[in-house]
Amino acid sequence: MLVTVEQLRSDILVNNNLKPDILAVLKSFLFTKVFLDEMKPTFNEACEAAIKQFSPVIEDRNIPKTSRRAGREAGTPITQFEQLYLASDETTKKIYSWHKAEMAKKGYIAEGENRCPYLVAENNHLLNESMLIDVMAKYTGIPSNKVWSREKRDKLIELLTGLLISLAEETNSELNIIKEVVEQ
Repeated sequence: MLVTVEQLRSDILVNNNLKPDILAVLKSFLFTKVFLDEMKPTFNEACEAAIKQFSPVIEDRNIPKTSRRAGREAGTPITQFEQLYLASDETTKKIYSWHKAEMAKKGYIAEGENRCPYLVAENNHLLNESMLIDVMAKYTGIPSNKVWSREKRDKLIELLTGLLISLAEETNSELNIIKEVVEQ
C-alpha cells in the first residue's frame, strides 16, 4: 500500500501538532545525536593521543589461523584505537583507563570501570534511532528490526527526520529538550 506524504502528515498530526509519542522520540533522538556529535572530536583526540603515548604493539600469542589476529606479526605497532584487541591485556587496560580519564577531564563520564563514555553515548543514540524507526513503523510499515544495512538505516533516518523536523517547524513544536527544561 502506497502512502502519500499528505496522508502520512495527517496521520502523525493531532490538533495541528505532532503526536506526543512521535515528538518525544524525535526530541530524544535529536538530543542524543547532538551529544554524540559534540563528543566525537574529543573521543578521537583522546584515541590518537593514547596510541601516540603508549605505542601499543601486537602481542605475541598463539594465534589460531581462524582468528582476526591471523597474519599479523607480533611486535608490529598498532596505529588505530579500534585495533587494541591485538595488544596485551595489560597494555589495553592501561590505555583504556588513561582514555577514560582523558574523557572525564573534558566532562564526559560513564559509570562503571570498563565503560567508555563515547560508546555509551553511541549506544544510547542507536537505541533512540531504533525507537524513532519503530514509532514511525505504524505509518511506514518498516520496523527497526527489518533495517540492518547501515546505509539503508541512515537513509530511512534521513527521510524520517526530514519529514518530522519540517512538520515540527511548521507546527511550531519545540525540539530543544534543554530549552524546554530551562523554561519550566
